[in-house]
Amino acid sequence: MEVRFARQVSFICVAGLLLLPACTQSPPPTPPSSTSPTTTPTATTSPTPGGAPSTTTTAATDEQLAIKAVERFYDELNKGMIALSSKNFRTTYKPGCEACDQAANKIDSTGAAGRRFEGGHFAVTGIRVTGRPTNTRLLKLEGTVTSAPISVRDSSGRVVESDPGDSGPKFFILFQSENGWQISGMGDV
Repeated sequence: MEVRFARQVSFICVAGLLLLPACTQSPPPTPPSSTSPTTTPTATTSPTPGGAPSTTTTAATDEQLAIKAVERFYDELNKGMIALSSKNFRTTYKPGCEACDQAANKIDSTGAAGRRFEGGHFAVTGIRVTGRPTNTRLLKLEGTVTSAPISVRDSSGRVVESDPGDSGPKFFILFQSENGWQISGMGDV
């Protein structure tokens, strides 16, 4: 049974899809500690006594939005494995993230070959900002990625790939674009 994809995906993020290696070709420089966080206003509506909605503005920091982006990355990875489509998953990262592209390509090729994923689920916990380079739209985050055991079955139900799952610390480099925060690189801590 082939374990290569498992190792690639699971450590794209240790995500259980089948471990993936780091997205970056070389380790990024360690950014200096975070300075003051930037905030992005978000609006919420709530009913008022007269029935008309009122809008309250709260500020979400760049750090909070970046953490949400990492959570969304894994959420869309899990959904893509079930749907056998990487369309939404691909919107969570910048083109050029090798491990991200490998995971998306594996999802699409598995579906195109009439295969399916069984088991497997990626979860990320303990996400925190560990650095913010000055004068850039980058953030470095770290967290723990855990993947459940997973296998790939062919159309006859035979297991053609498998991975026992894993857990470990990862770093994520996020880039702020007009589309919000996206993963631009990742790897083992």
